[in-house]
Amino acid sequence: MNAIRLCAIASILLCAVSLTVRSSEQSTRLVISEGNYIGYATVADALATLKSQGFMTVPGTDGGVSFVEPDNRTTWTFAGKNDPAYPSAVRYVYTKRNGVTHVEITILCEASDAPCEKFRSDIRDSVSQLSKMMAGDPSVKCRVNNDAMKCGAEPVRKQTGQQIYVQVGDDGSCTVDSAATPCMEIGKKIRAEHPSDDPRVNVCGSEKTTYDAVGKVLSALNEAYLSPAFVCPPH
Repeated sequence: MNAIRLCAIASILLCAVSLTVRSSEQSTRLVISEGNYIGYATVADALATLKSQGFMTVPGTDGGVSFVEPDNRTTWTFAGKNDPAYPSAVRYVYTKRNGVTHVEITILCEASDAPCEKFRSDIRDSVSQLSKMMAGDPSVKCRVNNDAMKCGAEPVRKQTGQQIYVQVGDDGSCTVDSAATPCMEIGKKIRAEHPSDDPRVNVCGSEKTTYDAVGKVLSALNEAYLSPAFVCPPH
């Protein structure tokens, strides 16, 4: 898997978390559609404008980069110079309607036809696979390490109805079902208690929770092959 697909997954997860903390309504379903116009005539225009706005950036490999707009609903990913599809850009716009997360993907690719078609296919596949992961599909088991994705190495464990809530505090601290736990140890803790089954792991933050803190939790879960949902505990 190349860097742009990893950026796509990271961007979608970040926005999924952002949408969830604004509503505790339980839904992990994604509806995907494609837009027609990215908002800029060229990839260079889009990149220059976003850089000038000072948005939060998420660097990728090979010079690729992602941007998160302040509304936490719009993200962008740009292919790096060593990507065959360079120059290319993807815009993701996320909304939540009736408890269902909707993502609109718009792609501008200025490379030749074959790399652009593969680029578009990779993006669609990434979002589709993420949708399955968020829905708890046991056939999708992947782990990302740096710029490589490993899928299928872990056995398909029985999914149970047990709910585990991981909460990320305003100060970056973490709890597992209200028990204080180092954020980077959360995956190991849950997997040690569930070596042969997969409980439903729900990640919840607040509007003040930082992306860095959420990223640590997602990384820890990823290392233990635990797929997160983004649901806050019922009050």
